[in-house]
Amino acid sequence: MVTKKEHELDLQAADHHRKAAHHFEIAAHEHMKAAEADEHDDHVTAAHHAHLAYGHQIEAVRHAEIAAVKEEHSDPDDEDHGKPEDHVADH
Repeated sequence: MVTKKEHELDLQAADHHRKAAHHFEIAAHEHMKAAEADEHDDHVTAAHHAHLAYGHQIEAVRHAEIAAVKEEHSDPDDEDHGKPEDHVADH
C-alpha cells in the first residue's frame, strides 16, 4: 500500500524525470547545432551552442538526481539494481 506521502514523492519524482528529459533533449539539439557550426568553421556559433548544451546538461543531471532522491523511499536498500558486476562496464 502506498501512503499519501509516498504518492506525493512519486509525483514529484515524475515531474523531475520529465524536466530532466526535457533538458537532455534541448542539450542534444544544441549539440547538433554546435556540430553543424563546426562543420562550417563557425567557431563563435559552435561555442555558443556548446555552452547552451552544457548548461542544459547540468540542469538535466540536477533534475535526474532530485528524481532519484525522491525515489529512494520505494527501495531504501537499493535491492533491485543487482550486483555491481551485473552492470554495464564503462569502456
